Amino acid sequence: MKRDEAQFDKIERYLRGELSEEENLAMERAIAEDSDLAEEIEFQQLELDAMELILEDKLRGKMESWKQSPPPPPKGGNGGFRFWIAGVLVLGLIAFGVWFLQPEPTTPPKTDPIAPTEPTKDKIKDKSKDKTKPPVAIEDQTKDPIKDPIKDAIKIPKIDIASTSLAMNTYDLPEDLKGALKSPEEGTTSPLDPGLKAFSIENYRKAVVEFNKIKPAAGEEVYLRAQELLGHAYFLNKQYPQAAKVFSILAQNQDYNTLRQDAEWYLVLSLLPNYSKNKVQIETLLNPMLEPANFHNHGAQAVDLQKELKELK
Repeated sequence: MKRDEAQFDKIERYLRGELSEEENLAMERAIAEDSDLAEEIEFQQLELDAMELILEDKLRGKMESWKQSPPPPPKGGNGGFRFWIAGVLVLGLIAFGVWFLQPEPTTPPKTDPIAPTEPTKDKIKDKSKDKTKPPVAIEDQTKDPIKDPIKDAIKIPKIDIASTSLAMNTYDLPEDLKGALKSPEEGTTSPLDPGLKAFSIENYRKAVVEFNKIKPAAGEEVYLRAQELLGHAYFLNKQYPQAAKVFSILAQNQDYNTLRQDAEWYLVLSLLPNYSKNKVQIETLLNPMLEPANFHNHGAQAVDLQKELKELK
């Protein structure tokens, strides 16, 4: 499949959560209508996931080695240390000898400057013709280099790769969202139905499109439920910045305590994949959860998460 560079860049920005809200919604509508685009996005996501898994496995191996006790010092006193010092000194002497024995650079003989000669008319004409043709090197520099998704994935900070794995391993759906989801009332239809159906079969991209269609005019209960499901659909579709936006709004709701505390917890998990940038915000959100006097619904989970974060540092 031949890739269009402009589309490749836009898909990458979509997967990274870098599109504006309008661009993101337009992309999601296009995905729902264009199976080829959906396939291309799936392929590009797999490439990024593959590299993240490779780097994540390497980092996890290092983290396991950190937890193990250091090996005992070698027997025989300081003999090994002295041998190491002697080796360093020998290498130093060799380097000094190589430098000392190098011949001094010869200076080129001085020559009188050559007086500039006036260019002939023919040469002036030739030069004017050359100016109309840009050098090949300049033409090559103006071309955009083809981006390699694998190299782009490697650019992700290691701490973010590890924190993304931590977020996914810590994440767990609320009990009322597990299994087959149905309309709030048996035997009735609801604006939530298309999104619930997509969410139940783990078609989270389709669920995102459907839940975004539901507006406050549908009623407070339906709208809040749609927003809660939208946040989880974004997270499970690995669109973490979009999930964070949804949960941050729900976390400001003071009318429903359970919904607010759940949103605070899932907001933390949505911010984790970009831990290098969101560290301060994550700590600010976790501190009230860690306070026993607040009786936060996710207090115990927050304690476990804080321990894991200390391991990452």
